[in-house]
Amino acid sequence: MGDAPSTDDTGLAADFSHFSLDHLSSFAADPGPSHLSFQAAGAPGPSSYYPGSSDFPGSTTAQTAPPPDPSNPFVCYFQYSSGEICYAAHPRQCELTRHQRSHTRPCVCEYCPEGFGQPKDLARHYNTHHPDTPEGQEARRKSKSKKHAKCPQCGFDGNGRADNVKRHMEKKGHK
Repeated sequence: MGDAPSTDDTGLAADFSHFSLDHLSSFAADPGPSHLSFQAAGAPGPSSYYPGSSDFPGSTTAQTAPPPDPSNPFVCYFQYSSGEICYAAHPRQCELTRHQRSHTRPCVCEYCPEGFGQPKDLARHYNTHHPDTPEGQEARRKSKSKKHAKCPQCGFDGNGRADNVKRHMEKKGHK
């Protein structure tokens, strides 16, 4: 038997000389699929397998992945029900995660089948489409507590959205 590393009173190894950090450099270069990826554990990775035309019933053309882009290393591999893969590339992991939420739409309205990627989008939906519900009233209360832009000529508030007010002013010629 080999010598086991010595341990302290917590049971942790006191000597870490037998550990290697070589694997960290490969992780930094390719962090692998995110937790929202369609790839199942044990399935071939997206860099080694791209679906062909015979992989999906009714599909007549093979989909090829775009070449890797070093400026956008985080790629979405979400697979649509039609069999196509998204391949949207993003420069940061947080942007990829936000993008993937647009596929899964985890924030669902309680009153209709609409789904949204972000809670703020669901709140805006309640404010616009279900204003008489408790959720709509809460969303309106939060929206009104913030300072919002208004058209200086007619007072149009654009449902609390500055982009709606800007579009209104351009359309109506208000300055």
